[in-house]
Amino acid sequence: MGVFSLSPIRAALLALGLAALPGLSLAQTCPDVELGGAALEFDSAVLAGGQTVDVVAGGDVDVGLCLDIPGSGFVALSPDFELSLSGVGAGADLQLAVTASCDATVLVNDYSGAWHFADDADGSTDPRLVITGAQDGVYDIWVGTFDTATCEATLTLTTFAPGTAPPLDVAIEGAGLCPDPSIESAVDTLDMTTLGTPRVQEIVAGGDLDLGACPNVPGGGYIIQGPDLEFSLVGNADGLDLEIRVEAACDAVLLLNDANGEWQYVDDAEGTLNPVLVLTAAPEGVYDLWVGSIGAESCDATLSFAALGGVTAPTPGKGGGAAVEEEAPVEEEAAPGGKGGGAAPTEDGGDDAIESPDAIPDPGNLTAFRADVGVLLSIEVTGSTDGFVWGTDVYTDDSDVSTAAVHAGVVAPGETAVVIVEMLGPQDSFAASELNGVATSAFGAWGGSFAFFLGDE
Repeated sequence: MGVFSLSPIRAALLALGLAALPGLSLAQTCPDVELGGAALEFDSAVLAGGQTVDVVAGGDVDVGLCLDIPGSGFVALSPDFELSLSGVGAGADLQLAVTASCDATVLVNDYSGAWHFADDADGSTDPRLVITGAQDGVYDIWVGTFDTATCEATLTLTTFAPGTAPPLDVAIEGAGLCPDPSIESAVDTLDMTTLGTPRVQEIVAGGDLDLGACPNVPGGGYIIQGPDLEFSLVGNADGLDLEIRVEAACDAVLLLNDANGEWQYVDDAEGTLNPVLVLTAAPEGVYDLWVGSIGAESCDATLSFAALGGVTAPTPGKGGGAAVEEEAPVEEEAAPGGKGGGAAPTEDGGDDAIESPDAIPDPGNLTAFRADVGVLLSIEVTGSTDGFVWGTDVYTDDSDVSTAAVHAGVVAPGETAVVIVEMLGPQDSFAASELNGVATSAFGAWGGSFAFFLGDE
């Protein structure tokens, strides 16, 4: 207790420096210990038997906007209770447990002025908070709710000898508090040799298990106990990277128990609310995956897998559909400084430096060419509307090339043609749009990109 991570809203405010802006005062919208609440006076010996009081949980003050107060949810401006605790002696564990008909929270400002917060505990949506080393003094107590709803609730106060309060994971018999890879789930196989084109599937993000209550598992948010997906990764003899993306209608998180039994967790990535996890030289084996949400709500999401630098996307000049070896020196002489497999523009960008390189088969995506900034690639594609694409005019290098080509209008769906793309390097953001029957997604900063070269148009 007493150690808390910043809420997404609070973290965003701090990142923007809003806490230091002149004229911005959060004091009027945050729980105020000076206002006082309903008086409760108890001796520690009396609380050893437990004492219960009724309360209406909730309020209109968003704790997530209060930079100096832990937690989230909604409480009243003034405390619900002002507890005067006496007879503690050498110290005690003070437990505050709430039972409610809604998703409740509990917030306490203790005898020393320190804040404590608890949300879901013991596998339920009811909070339980234990303040260790409690002393005589005044405790201001708020009983809140995770959302703006209010409901009837009961607060139970109990004291225990130091170090003897029940641990949070045993109050409900058999309750599973943490993600469990051993639970059976949907099973699949991912073959890295086929993931040059991202594989996409629908999934529901979220659950009712509070990941923040699991001390041996990283991250926060809400997931289900068993994995959303268990997949066996095969076909990675070349040690390629595996990229896992989530696109969701809510603030999603991604949790993975990898082939080595290690936990990996990601939340917001590249300036968005969507998680992206890249497993370097992903080892073959069994993986368990969860897609959760920061809030307790669930939402529809899309999960995609892609091989970065896949065997179907060889570097030009290195075989597998690359430029013919005997022609490479001719291209290099025609365009000094160009990289194998494509001529580079001159420094002034003159059109006389543009030559169409030999076409290679559709590699699916262009992550294998990320380092070849400025290089032109000639690719034979068949227009598609089924792939996943991020961007408009300029696309992330892990976008599906054949689908991006239809979006850009350089081929029609089902049409086979040779297109020329230019590798452009990192970009700060990618815009979403819908063109030619293809809807693309937005994304933040990404390490590689490309655009279709349209000549003199």
